[in-house]
Amino acid sequence: MESFQKGIQFQTMAHRIALPAKQNELEPFVWADVWIPEDRRGGLPILDPNWVAPGVYRTRVAIRPNKTTLAPFLASGKNEMDVRETA
Repeated sequence: MESFQKGIQFQTMAHRIALPAKQNELEPFVWADVWIPEDRRGGLPILDPNWVAPGVYRTRVAIRPNKTTLAPFLASGKNEMDVRETA
């Protein structure tokens, strides 16, 4: 099954960030498990394997345009990080 790809950008809350097993040298990215608000889910197939939990979708996030936000993760040296806010 091929996963759904669409180039819509919006701000949301990430749950997890991870480095890919093999990095794309032309457009470096990280994998992010992000909360998709209900009003933004239209067009995303319900059976897409990138749904990793209810309301949480795994997607590629380009590093260059998000370098400030991703800086703490990239500087950590970790391959994966839970980035949910803890109260």
